[in-house]
Amino acid sequence: MANDNGTLFPVVGREFERVHGVREAEVGPARCRLLPARPLVDFAVRRPDELLRP
Repeated sequence: MANDNGTLFPVVGREFERVHGVREAEVGPARCRLLPARPLVDFAVRRPDELLRP
């Protein structure tokens, strides 16, 4: 996949978070966002195609 120059991935990420939710937690000194991986993959594979359709 090519670099989308920050156009689709941020949109897909925000939509996924709104639909599926994300938990925030600390891992050591780092602030982390925890999310369900399988639903993210399914969503992220499908959604860019939907966004690019006329």
